[in-house]
Amino acid sequence: MKGASEKANGKRPDVVLYVNGIALGVLELKRSTVSVAEGIRQNLDNQKKEFIQPFFSTMQWLMVGNDSEGLRYAAIGTPEKYWLRWVEEDVGAGLKPAPTTDSEPIPTLDRHLLQVCEKARLLELIHDFVVFDAGIKKLCRQNQYFGVKAAQDALHRREGGIIWHTQGSGKSLTMVWLEKWIRENRPGARVLIITDSSDLDEQIEKVFKGVNEAIYRTQRGADLIEKLNGTEASLICSLVHKFGGDVGAGFKPARTTGFKPARTTGF
Repeated sequence: MKGASEKANGKRPDVVLYVNGIALGVLELKRSTVSVAEGIRQNLDNQKKEFIQPFFSTMQWLMVGNDSEGLRYAAIGTPEKYWLRWVEEDVGAGLKPAPTTDSEPIPTLDRHLLQVCEKARLLELIHDFVVFDAGIKKLCRQNQYFGVKAAQDALHRREGGIIWHTQGSGKSLTMVWLEKWIRENRPGARVLIITDSSDLDEQIEKVFKGVNEAIYRTQRGADLIEKLNGTEASLICSLVHKFGGDVGAGFKPARTTGFKPARTTGF
């Protein structure tokens, strides 16, 4: 691609991933003695208008790596400090690393690329785990990916479960990706998100509206029951205490036949 200037014409990414002729991923490679931070800054420079910004118009998954630090990844426009590291112990089912001797482990970068860029997984990451949050493009962390995948498996078995998160680990976006998958793959499915404080309830509403998901925030207990008994709202958030007290004469308990109670052990 012709750059915006003579200087830009020399900008060429190391590896470009094409799917059906569309450039969806790019990988910058560095020597083990060169920090991946340099590769990240190089990638960010390439995205500038004066260089090859148009090349990134279809990019979904940007990667930088070396054999000493492994792989970092992010979406376009992501500042250096927010680039993510993929953490996974197994190489992955169905993946075939390059042959090594018993005393020679798989290089860190090779292992990360095998985990992230396996064909089915890469397409799944791009299709199910990329979101625009208030206009900012974001990718999932590995804990969000595996949490949502475990929840999907539990839903297939008609079981419940718990996803344990620490503060700041992306609980809200985990809920977004799981909710989007449920409503996309389960025709007629409805999702109710329950929290125990008004601040969290307001935060959930803000997050889902920020990713262009129409969510209804209930006002009273009777309002909650009315929405649950209706068919219009398929995504609802509410406070747990709205399940108590006088909810009105129109209450209709949900059918539970054939559904197993939630397990209290984690996914």
